[in-house]
Amino acid sequence: MARHSHDGVDHISPDIERAAPDYHAGSDDKEAILPPQLGVGGQGGTQRHLRDYQVTMIGFCSGIGTGLFIGTGSAYAQAGPAGLLLAYIIVGAVLWCVMQSIGELATLIPTAGTFPHWATRFIDPAVGFSLAISYGYCYTISIAAEASASAILVAYWTDVTPAVIITISLVLILAINLLNVRWYGEVEVFSGSVKVLCFLGLILVSIVITSGGGPNGEAIGFRYWNNPGPFVQYNDIKGTTGQFLGVLSAFVNASFSFIGVETVVICAAESINPHKAIPTSTSRVTYRIGLFYILGALLIGLIVDPRNPDLVSDAGNGNASPWVIAIRQAGISILPSIVNACILVSAWSAGLSYCWVGSRMIVAMTTDGQLPSVFGRTWSNGVPYVAVITAWLFGPLAYLSLGSGGAGQAFTWLLNLSTVSGLIAWATLCFCYIRFHRAMKVQGISRDTLPWKSPFQPYTAWFGFIGATIITFVAGFPVFLKGNWSTADFIASYISIPIFIVPIISWKLWHKTKFQRAATIDLWSGRLHESQQPPPKPIASDLKGKTSQQQAAADIASHILEMECSNCKRNFAWHLHGRDGCHYHSGFLQPMASTSDDMMDTEPTMEDFLQSRRWSCCQQAGNNPGCNWGRHQLRQPRSLEPPTGVRTGGNAFHGARGMKRRSSDDSDSDSSSGSGAESSIGSRNMVTGSGVKMRRLDRRDGMGAATLRDGWQEGTLSFFATAHSG
Repeated sequence: MARHSHDGVDHISPDIERAAPDYHAGSDDKEAILPPQLGVGGQGGTQRHLRDYQVTMIGFCSGIGTGLFIGTGSAYAQAGPAGLLLAYIIVGAVLWCVMQSIGELATLIPTAGTFPHWATRFIDPAVGFSLAISYGYCYTISIAAEASASAILVAYWTDVTPAVIITISLVLILAINLLNVRWYGEVEVFSGSVKVLCFLGLILVSIVITSGGGPNGEAIGFRYWNNPGPFVQYNDIKGTTGQFLGVLSAFVNASFSFIGVETVVICAAESINPHKAIPTSTSRVTYRIGLFYILGALLIGLIVDPRNPDLVSDAGNGNASPWVIAIRQAGISILPSIVNACILVSAWSAGLSYCWVGSRMIVAMTTDGQLPSVFGRTWSNGVPYVAVITAWLFGPLAYLSLGSGGAGQAFTWLLNLSTVSGLIAWATLCFCYIRFHRAMKVQGISRDTLPWKSPFQPYTAWFGFIGATIITFVAGFPVFLKGNWSTADFIASYISIPIFIVPIISWKLWHKTKFQRAATIDLWSGRLHESQQPPPKPIASDLKGKTSQQQAAADIASHILEMECSNCKRNFAWHLHGRDGCHYHSGFLQPMASTSDDMMDTEPTMEDFLQSRRWSCCQQAGNNPGCNWGRHQLRQPRSLEPPTGVRTGGNAFHGARGMKRRSSDDSDSDSSSGSGAESSIGSRNMVTGSGVKMRRLDRRDGMGAATLRDGWQEGTLSFFATAHSG
């Protein structure tokens, strides 16, 4: 990208215009690309309060719960050491592909609910509706599963009535979800730290035990890989068929352990800095899969005999954990209780997370117009309280565990239901990315323009889609084996499939929706571009020999370009002056420049300054809302309209001269000759090269203080007026 300088001003060479992409190039459809949609996506009334470290910890620890600590036991008993390891490697590869795909989408379009909204936008509104129901149901019923698990885990120490533990768990889950989302983030950081420390401790203990460092002094090594062998004959079926079925059976348990990892992407709509937090969390999934799951599966195969009957017991508490079994056999007395306590924290934390995810699915359905708006109502702190309470109401299903089947049976059924629903969501999300990738290609948009690119696409998404689909259909294969038929198990394994398909058919028949064509898929609404990331601190321009008015105009323009249009400078091919017009161009920069010129008769004028630099505030095809002014787009990223109080058009600021007189009169008593006047926009000021005081644009608020809190005329225009009066 070539630039040259003339009179201290950068100019853009004509090759920039040639670099601008043709959004219709390669299109297989002659219909014009649709403009960004106002009715879908966005973040609803939620607010961005999750900090980077909170999102990172949620991404690193989400999903670490009863599946990893307890569920691995039954999978190990059915598959053997090598079979368990192979199952976790394969399912881990599928999850990695899913995370890479949705990580790229979430970084680009961090809207509320994300998952159903993407399905609505990239596949079909009917699929988005169905995914919201299926995925939301997956997590809302999982609240009950984890509450039941909490009761089981407490029974390790005491015979207290399970109903008491379930009630305490549910009340705490509801209370924390009704607090500001940053408190949810803090709780997840604490519980995540407990889980990580617990698992690291288990790794060290496992190495000590297998090396013979336990109290009994018995070295184990790879004993169980030799006897009974690396693979177990599933259901006493001989030969390689039995070994293959053993590995296949471990897929379901491995999937349950991994389900929930993807929820970190939902944090994008409430993350302060999604462009940084989401790619970081997504990239760390690789380390998490390797450390927690694959290394954990390897160590389990070293410390426990797969024929141990406790692995397949119905205890459901720490006694069924392969880690606890190994520790107890090694003669270590105190550690089993500590591990059980950590598992209890994991179960409760998972229930807390599931309620949060379920509520955000409900919010997504309201922003996409699939539920009445009442479900999207929020308090002033951004908590969607109606959605939270609605999701939480599924939690009392945990009391079903008080029946004759017990908490263990209820937990098993809920586990199967949620696992298959999660796998369906994985497959759907990968297909969302496949459609997104196709739309990018058809509309002639390079992936190099994206904030973050995932590797090996679209093959990564295809692998995730095919892998998740296969695991979904083989999840209930044991019921088809001779003598194994169970109606209850069949329903638990496959009821999630019609729960996903029936809403699609119903929504399509009722609303007559159509499959989204690649040429008309909306690739712009809801974007948050890098212009919203903290840029370098602005530096006052130093135009020697210019008047204070000229200096102030140049400084203001420089600050605007640095703070609000940094994305223009990074991606010129998207934002060329005069391409398709822009609400922000016609409604902000030109009227602002004209108004400042009316007040400042000297040359160069601000309008000339802006036009010479060829910046027009992120002009993009369809007016990409990623070009934000202050916090307006942070609050409503799908909106194409200027912030409240701003009128577009040639005479938008006809009241500016009155503002000038008012500000000038006020400044007479406050300013002294030669020192400039202080802006009324805010208290944080800086001194320009000519001595004119001007407000330092806060890197978090941008122009938000002027455009939103004080109003454009009472903010920015008074800025010009007071600067001029100096």
